[in-house]
Amino acid sequence: MSNNAAKKVAKAARSGGGPTRRRQTPTSVIILLIVVLAAGSALVWLSREDNIEAATTPPLANAQETNPELAHWHTAIGYYVCGFNADGSAGWLPNGVDLAVNFANGLSPGKRDELGIHSHADNVAHIHPFARAASGNNARMKVYLDFEDIDLSGEKFDFTKAHWDPATPTPTKLTYASGDDCGGTPGKVQYFRSVQQVNPFDTSQVLTYEPITGNIRNHRFALDCAVIVAAFVPEGFFTAENPVPDPPSSTWFDQPTDLQGADIRLCGVDNPAATTTTPVDGATPTTVAGDTTTPVDGATSTTVAENATTTTVA
Repeated sequence: MSNNAAKKVAKAARSGGGPTRRRQTPTSVIILLIVVLAAGSALVWLSREDNIEAATTPPLANAQETNPELAHWHTAIGYYVCGFNADGSAGWLPNGVDLAVNFANGLSPGKRDELGIHSHADNVAHIHPFARAASGNNARMKVYLDFEDIDLSGEKFDFTKAHWDPATPTPTKLTYASGDDCGGTPGKVQYFRSVQQVNPFDTSQVLTYEPITGNIRNHRFALDCAVIVAAFVPEGFFTAENPVPDPPSSTWFDQPTDLQGADIRLCGVDNPAATTTTPVDGATPTTVAGDTTTPVDGATSTTVAENATTTTVA
């Protein structure tokens, strides 16, 4: 062996010559990569499921004209606070200003409703979503409260940024917090919802209420023609003998202002006073509220409001 060859062998021995070993990836890194990939896949799946739910679960988005029963809902809301009335008794705060109408009329304050949950200065949440961000499982109180600039939480009501109907004096007290004085007793912020839908055609209906648990902002509008009461009264104020009262806004369902055909069907209930014509010879039946004529031998039938006079000719 030459000197050069011997030197090369010695150098290789000193440098750890021999078979080259490939570095192995630590097990912890592999586990971390698997966890990241699994989490990413889960987020994609959840996002997809959320989009499907928002598109198929009422209230539906952008369907208020074609399917109002599943896309144009309403919830009456009232704020019942102790000491509001002049005699010191509890009473209802007045209605707020319709911000959407103000915007359309160029008035101030103006605010564009991008999501489709707002009021019409009536303390009624008009729920006809314009986007999936406010439809289905996303149709929640926080969308309404953020648009109306009302701050509600489990501990307080804050109306300092809210806008009040100019026809009604702005309340002198705009914040209510649990623990504040309520006629010599600490008051407590509480929320209630109607157990059943309002039936606008049943004048004898008595609504019953149950407490809303959890964050009021996350409360979902899951029922058309519902009622929500936000109350600041002493704990235990409401009893079987002194039940949660219906807010003034609940009477909105008696004369809805923005529902076509509401005299026929409202809140999922058919109007018992509505009648259907009984045409012959291939004529088209029409259902309306009021009296009905029955045509014969090709006569023309016209249905009109109650107490009106109808003339039928052949």
